[in-house]
Amino acid sequence: MREKGVIKSISNLSNRQQYIRRKQWKKDSRNYRKRKSLQQAKETRVGSRGSPRIQSGRKAAKHIYCSLSSGYGYTVEVDSDADSEVEESWDDDEVEEPEAPQFLDFDKSIKDAIQTLGGKVFPKLNWSSPRDASWISFSGCKCTTISDIYLLLKSSDFIIHDLTQRYMLCEDFEQSQSNNSNAEKEDFYLVLRKWTEINPSCEYRCFVRNGILIGICQREHTKYFDHIHDYKDEIIDDIVHFFQHRIRSKFSCDNYVFDVYRKEKDWVYLIDFNPFGVVTDSLLFNWDELKNGSVQPNGNSLPEFRYLESGPCLQANNLNRHPKDIVDISTGEDSFKLVDFIKLISKKIGEPKANASDDSDEEWKV
Repeated sequence: MREKGVIKSISNLSNRQQYIRRKQWKKDSRNYRKRKSLQQAKETRVGSRGSPRIQSGRKAAKHIYCSLSSGYGYTVEVDSDADSEVEESWDDDEVEEPEAPQFLDFDKSIKDAIQTLGGKVFPKLNWSSPRDASWISFSGCKCTTISDIYLLLKSSDFIIHDLTQRYMLCEDFEQSQSNNSNAEKEDFYLVLRKWTEINPSCEYRCFVRNGILIGICQREHTKYFDHIHDYKDEIIDDIVHFFQHRIRSKFSCDNYVFDVYRKEKDWVYLIDFNPFGVVTDSLLFNWDELKNGSVQPNGNSLPEFRYLESGPCLQANNLNRHPKDIVDISTGEDSFKLVDFIKLISKKIGEPKANASDDSDEEWKV
């Protein structure tokens, strides 16, 4: 007979007995690995949620697995000195993790708007769009789902500025206003525009001071486009005519910036309005000369037109050069943005590839 705690040499067993022992050992090994995995999982939960209570229980037994030099092994039963079994139970007063807020009605409104606008939209808030975060999405600022919109909004410094410091650079801003809890709450709007593919070389930024159009420059100021030099006189005439007949008499502000898209001769489209100040990129101008009167219309009342006249490109604005999200992710300050980005990539990979279709040429004009 085999005594408890003593390993009997396997060489004294018959072939039949060795076969039975090996078969039993394999079965017990599988059961042991399962129990070991469950025990490790329990220990992990204990470490993360607190210490379990110890309660009296049945007598426990251990199973020790031995490996012999011949490559075989079997189970040796050993009586445990412990007279109780560890049973885990959790405190009833544990703090539950808060659930993420859900905005079902708001989400449905966004989905309906995306569908109404053709399935592709461009998002922005009251003032700014999340253009500085276009690098985080494969499609830039083109959004087809709610996840695309939320990812851009959460990753944009421009959006954060609009929500927290929108009036800080205004001339009549007082620091006490930002701390005044009794100040009137302002409503914020999520604006979705129908996405339309446009040629960046045909975009222009226009600067208006005291109701006078004083300067025009190409919107994509980091690249050289030869057609701008060839048709500069026609470009100026079309934009000035558009400003005098479509904007000046209808827009109440005296100082502002607006962007236009000139697709062809005599066709100018309004894209957006922007504040006249440092929160708006001055591109090929600088705000000192725009504000102090250094930039003035020519003798024939035509605004100054600036564009790149040679091939070398300019560096982008310093405010947009280094995405803050990259710094947050690399330093571990904001890992949630990385999680959102990974989820978006996984979702894009899992979606079936849609049939390619040309974008609609429909555009709007003021």
